[in-house]
Amino acid sequence: MLVVTLAVMACGQESQQAASEAAAPTTRQDELAQFKALILARTVAGGTESVEYQAAKNMGFPVTLASDEQWAGMTAEQFAEYRVIILGDANCASLNVASAALANRHVWGPVINGNVLIAGTAPVANGATSVTEQAIQFAAYSPGQTGLYLSLSCYYQNAAPETHVELLESFGEFSVQGGGCHASAHVVGEHPALANVTDAAMSNWPCSVNAQFDRFPKANFAPLSVAEYSESSRGSAPVHEFTDGRMGAPYILARGVNLLGCGNYEQEVGEECDYGYESNGLAGSECSATCQLNWCGDGIVNPGEDCDLGSENGQGVCPRSCRTIPAPPPPPPPTNRPPVARCRPVHLSAGPSCGGVGASINDGSFDPDDNLVGCVQSATAFEVGSTQATLTCTDAGGQVSSCTALVNVVDDSAPSISCPAASSFECGTAQAAVLPAHANDNCVAPFVTHTLQGEGYTLGTPRTVRWLASDGTNEATCSTSITMVDTLAPSLTLRGAAQQQLECGVGSYSEAGYTASDLCAGNLVDSVSVSSTVNAKAVGTYGVSYRVVDGAGQEATASRSVKVVDTLAPVLSLVGAQSLKLECGVDGFTHAGATAVDACSGTLTDAITYSGTVDTKAVGNYSVTARVVDGAGLAATAVRSVEVADTKAPVLSLVGAQSMQVECGGSFTNPGATATDACSGPLTGAITYSSTVNTAAVGSYNVTARVVDGAGLESTAVRTVAVADTKAPVVTLSGASLVNVECGVGSYTEAGASATDVCTGDVSNRLSISGTVNTAARGTYTKTYSVTDVSGNQASATRTVKVNDTLAPSIALVGAQSLKLECGVDSFTNPGATAVDACAGNLTGAIAYSGAVNTAVVGNYTVNASVADAVGLSATAVRSVQVADTKAPVITLNGASAMTLECGVGTYTEQSATAADACTGNVTSRLNITGTVNTAVRGTYTKNYSVTDVSGNVATATRTVTVNDTLAPTVTLAGSATMSLQVGSAYVEPGSSATDSCSGTLTVTKTGTVNTAVPGTYTLTYTARDAAGLSASKTRTVTVVGNTCNTTITVKPTQQIWPPNHNYQTFTLSDCAAVTTNCGPDDDGGCGHGGSAIDEMGKILSIYSDEVEDANGNGDGKTDDDIVITGPSSFKLRAERQGKGNGRIYGVRFKVTDTSGTIKTATCKFVVPHDQSDRQGIDDGAAAGYTVNAPNW
Repeated sequence: MLVVTLAVMACGQESQQAASEAAAPTTRQDELAQFKALILARTVAGGTESVEYQAAKNMGFPVTLASDEQWAGMTAEQFAEYRVIILGDANCASLNVASAALANRHVWGPVINGNVLIAGTAPVANGATSVTEQAIQFAAYSPGQTGLYLSLSCYYQNAAPETHVELLESFGEFSVQGGGCHASAHVVGEHPALANVTDAAMSNWPCSVNAQFDRFPKANFAPLSVAEYSESSRGSAPVHEFTDGRMGAPYILARGVNLLGCGNYEQEVGEECDYGYESNGLAGSECSATCQLNWCGDGIVNPGEDCDLGSENGQGVCPRSCRTIPAPPPPPPPTNRPPVARCRPVHLSAGPSCGGVGASINDGSFDPDDNLVGCVQSATAFEVGSTQATLTCTDAGGQVSSCTALVNVVDDSAPSISCPAASSFECGTAQAAVLPAHANDNCVAPFVTHTLQGEGYTLGTPRTVRWLASDGTNEATCSTSITMVDTLAPSLTLRGAAQQQLECGVGSYSEAGYTASDLCAGNLVDSVSVSSTVNAKAVGTYGVSYRVVDGAGQEATASRSVKVVDTLAPVLSLVGAQSLKLECGVDGFTHAGATAVDACSGTLTDAITYSGTVDTKAVGNYSVTARVVDGAGLAATAVRSVEVADTKAPVLSLVGAQSMQVECGGSFTNPGATATDACSGPLTGAITYSSTVNTAAVGSYNVTARVVDGAGLESTAVRTVAVADTKAPVVTLSGASLVNVECGVGSYTEAGASATDVCTGDVSNRLSISGTVNTAARGTYTKTYSVTDVSGNQASATRTVKVNDTLAPSIALVGAQSLKLECGVDSFTNPGATAVDACAGNLTGAIAYSGAVNTAVVGNYTVNASVADAVGLSATAVRSVQVADTKAPVITLNGASAMTLECGVGTYTEQSATAADACTGNVTSRLNITGTVNTAVRGTYTKNYSVTDVSGNVATATRTVTVNDTLAPTVTLAGSATMSLQVGSAYVEPGSSATDSCSGTLTVTKTGTVNTAVPGTYTLTYTARDAAGLSASKTRTVTVVGNTCNTTITVKPTQQIWPPNHNYQTFTLSDCAAVTTNCGPDDDGGCGHGGSAIDEMGKILSIYSDEVEDANGNGDGKTDDDIVITGPSSFKLRAERQGKGNGRIYGVRFKVTDTSGTIKTATCKFVVPHDQSDRQGIDDGAAAGYTVNAPNW
């Protein structure tokens, strides 16, 4: 029973055929193969839309679709430029589609040095798109190599057993037979690119197999999937039976897949060898990756191979097929060959007749012997739809070939359609009607539908009706419209009488109203416009017009007549009292007038007429009459009565002042008086006087005037005359009238004055002095000397005192005269100054300062203080200010001042910093950064930031970066994490490795042991610890399975090599070990080893020395090649050791395989002692010296 799984290296293939020397690439193929794909166009269905093309395109490959002619003209080097070559599945086609590839198979075949997948099935035809996609991914898996995906499609679906496959000759001997139908398949290989190729994926179509392989080069190809058979259906097929009872025949082969069983060190049924993962398939090994002997790639030219350079195969000298096959001889002259019928699918229009069209599917059919009689097509006229036609070609020899193709006739003519003319309907009286459209089609009665565009109807706006005619494939459209119209005028009706009468100026016109409606628009009352000329204040006949228009512009009108009449007389009213009384000679008569208004005519005041006069200078009774007439001739009158009377006495007026004063001792003359009467006129001549004035005596006297008018009315006037003393005394100053004094320094002394009166004599005793002099205040002061006589007459004199300022003020600074400030830090506040003046006193508030101090700029500055008194006398003081920069800048880090990064993972990105100086501002451009961070090494790092300002002041800052290791290492097992061994076989440690993001490669410590002598499950733990103390572990489970074989290795005591004469000594394994077993080889070579000693069953794996082979001064003779492995169980060791050492130990590691396939390993030792008496020596281990590995036996 065959159960296989292990990676098969793509390592060449055997062949019984020869290939052309010219077919092997002459350049290293890993330098030729590019990232692109090549497809033989006729082997896929659909060209650029084919499954194969799209799969390669979706992988990112530029894809070339080669015609037969292009393919035939390509050289081996041109084929080698492609990463993957594809011969696909043209929907279960015949071998004819691959004729170009068949013709030059010895050109492209040898360049295939990558993965190969050959499918004896038609995946595309069976709908297995994902299988095709993954097969192409697998073929293109290896960079620098050219892979192949080849579908045998339906080429051999009816082939007899052992039918030779010419197309695959470059890969070895392949034979097939028709596969029939198999509903289920069983996948027996695996690869990362074929992860979804499962039993289910391969069994989801009715006939999964078209051709199954009877023979193939098993050393290099292995089954990927087999078609399952039942016991009763196996027939002649090469069926394999599996451990689960399932049987199948290979129908998909691959080079480069993982197979079941191969690589587990156990030689299963069907395997010729199995040296395990480490050895199978390596260049020079006896066992291929498919567990077969004598394989292309083992470095040995085996039967059927022309060359074998191992790992160099496929790189120019020796092809991957290990055969340098000469080009095949030219074919014999053509003989009676059958014609070649070539068909093409046809796609054409049904035309106006809807079918019955002619078409030819002949795609250049020919006869190789140029003997074609003709080709007959099964049908020449085609109706709508797909019809399969057969083309049969016959040559002169009577030979016939045929092909089929589909003729697809489509109805691509659209129907014709005509729409009705645009229509309309009356708003409010009718409904919209959709008139039908008419359509015709050349094939079928079209289906006609319509849609109305928009929602509802809007007056005057056409609504589109879209008609569509469809024959099921093609469509035609047309459009018309329906419009809602309004052609009827609205209705307008007046409320109230159509003729009305108003009293002019009394009545007013009030609209009686109206109604308006429309069949379409409804109530239009709010849309009625009214035009009126009615003037209720003017007699006449007037009209009122009414108009309404609907939404369509239709109009309705109406009118009303209004007559205005005047039947009322005007109203006349006197202005003022109706009766008046006037003073004779005093009052004048001005007629106050009257007002007149008329209800119709309005104001008629200007039309009033007056009659009658009044004499205001003659006592008597008078009357005045007012009259007015309106426009209708209606009149009105009004009478005013006026009485003129004398009731006022005459007016007596004194000439001159009523009161007069006369200086005592003077004379008095009466100025007189005048008299008039409003009614009688002037009466001055009739005035009489009476007087008692005495100018010789001070006192008050009266002079009286009297007059009487003609009505006996009397008037009097009295003048008062005062005799008084009005002359003032005379004042005389003592001393000057102008005195000058210095302000704030001088003093003023009063000199005095005297006074005399004409009437009373010396009045100095009545003298008073007023006014003050402030000698501390500049200015002009007045001293006044006043005197009053007994009559109250006053006299005065003045003295002027001038206080003058002729001395300048004094000024003093507050604080130090010189100041020093820090640039950008200190601010300058002027301490100020004080100022005093002899006259003005404190002038500090009047001090003015000049000069500025810029504390942001280093320099020397002056500030001036000046003051002037009121007369412009001034004083000045100067203060000096020095601005200096003595402060260092300030550095601010961007980001944190302390950072933590993961060792080996994190990266340090410099975030820099900013620097600012109090004096010069931003000095980041002057920043200097030093220090490095190594994120691959744990530790604390410091980044230093320094800056110097323009004044030489220096500032620094630091950032601490801590590189921590918090991530545990990663432990990776070599080989499988689960292993199975036969009891008694040797456990060979596959090894392990460990890496850490910070520490790099680490040493792995293994704990646990495997006792292969006792069946059971053993756990080995592999632990690695990094420099930070973080650890990680993985485990491997080893199951030791019991068997009936009992094989025991006995290692002999350490063998001594003496003397150390630097010569070789020859040994075999039997010199240091023995084996006992009940499963050993017999004389007929049942296990293929022969003999029964350990030398036949054992194979050397490696030999180590615990001393280096040669080093200066170590005293070992400076010889090389101290260890030589001469055969699977024989070897030579040099008899030498270091003169200053503790002796040399040689350790021989070997394995023993019994007939059950159980492998056991052991190590025996040889010692070249320092002294002959030392039989064991001290083993410093292989790590102290070196190891020589044996070939893969």
